[in-house]
Amino acid sequence: MITLVERGVLTTEKTPEAVEAVISTKRRMLEEQDEPRISAAAAGLVSRIANTLTAIRHEREETSGTP
Repeated sequence: MITLVERGVLTTEKTPEAVEAVISTKRRMLEEQDEPRISAAAAGLVSRIANTLTAIRHEREETSGTP
């Protein structure tokens, strides 16, 4: 995702939305029993990435003083 942002394909504002879409898809896959262990692990990993991105964004906003 960082590469997508760096190349201008994905904006930093849209990154959390994209991550949430991935999480939602993985959770649906889990419900459909499509490799449940893999889907559960992937959803957990992407959730952690989303939390990290959100924390970084909040930290930058606090540092720069912009919302």
